[in-house]
Amino acid sequence: MSQSRLRVVEGVAAHFYAQGVTILTQLVTLPIFLARWSTEQYGQWIILSAIPIYLTVADFGIVTAGGNMMSMHRARGEMAELNRVFHSSIFIIVVMVPLLALCAVGPLLFFGFGLSLDQRAALALLAIAALLNVACGLFDSAYRPFGKYPKVTLLLTTARVVDWTGSIVGLYVGGSLASVAVGLLCGRVVSCIALFLFALRDVPEVKWNLEHVDSKLVKQLIRSGIGFLSFPIGNMLVLQGMVVLVGAQLGGGAVALFSTCRTLARLLAQMAILTGKSMAPEISKLFGAGKEHEGDILIRQLLWTILPFTVVGAVALEFFGPMILDHWSRGKLTFDRTVFTWLLAGAIFAGYWQIRSTKLTATNRHSLLATMFLIVSAAALLVAYLTEKVFGIAAAAAATFLVEFLMALCTTWALLRLKWSNASLSTLP
Repeated sequence: MSQSRLRVVEGVAAHFYAQGVTILTQLVTLPIFLARWSTEQYGQWIILSAIPIYLTVADFGIVTAGGNMMSMHRARGEMAELNRVFHSSIFIIVVMVPLLALCAVGPLLFFGFGLSLDQRAALALLAIAALLNVACGLFDSAYRPFGKYPKVTLLLTTARVVDWTGSIVGLYVGGSLASVAVGLLCGRVVSCIALFLFALRDVPEVKWNLEHVDSKLVKQLIRSGIGFLSFPIGNMLVLQGMVVLVGAQLGGGAVALFSTCRTLARLLAQMAILTGKSMAPEISKLFGAGKEHEGDILIRQLLWTILPFTVVGAVALEFFGPMILDHWSRGKLTFDRTVFTWLLAGAIFAGYWQIRSTKLTATNRHSLLATMFLIVSAAALLVAYLTEKVFGIAAAAAATFLVEFLMALCTTWALLRLKWSNASLSTLP
């Protein structure tokens, strides 16, 4: 197995660790919190902790774009340029995080918004913790160019465990919403310090200062980053937006069925999504070293390794889905074959385009694809809105499939366009 493929496999394993941590903490959080709080208070915590999640896209994709550029410079041995990009990324984060913290926390200090003092304090602390999490994206950028993406994924996931542990300590020490948020924020601060110390040891080549900030690079990073922002916004429209739409038009029971079926179907796409994330640093390095053809081979090999498993998994779920849903919901949800089939088909196409698009996203040539994703996501939500009252949940499922199918076509077209562009450049004198 080549070193690139080995690092991709290690990256996928690290992401499975991250998924395992997410699942485990979700499973044990409920009984731990309900042992201390009422259902009503726990519900308030869920709502408050969900709001700052939107701040996690506050880096506008700048850290991702910077990490890609750093990987390309590293492949060419351009360490001075690598640090220039990193210093410019630090500058953007240092300016942006305090400004966003002021905008998010300031109003909570002076206006009630119908919230109690405990709720406002908790929300303010959670917002600060979310912005520190944004800043931690710099560690991903620091490790990625040196073939250490799997390690930083493990470290960042373990940092989440520290945050969660801090929240549990706050729960049992103080018992209020604010005390839980204080515990979580303390955990995040400890995690940031530990990650910084690890980075100093693991990647000494990266310099943590602002000595070589480049205003042109800052502008370039912002432009590239805004393109990445279209992906999380599109995901919000398709994932959260579709759930809200189903609930508004068809009620809570329909939401429960649609959300559960989609969760089960999206398990198929997870392998492709995690493979794409793990493969991105390798594609950046190969592209930076002028080995784009080798990057294409790696993408093709992994695509035709993962896609057959996705198809086989879809066929298996088509047969065993009713039984799984019945046991999972304890017989409370009625299986809908049409809805489930649409979602499974969508998962197959999602796996296809998520891997193929890595050639664009890992080399900062994603602007067109990101724009198309945002347009397709918004159009699908509109289609679901117009057809849901007639066709029910099946309309939402078909609209979800439509996003993934159209994105498979858009990715193919964007890659062909890139190929034609490269061919025309190669013919120039």
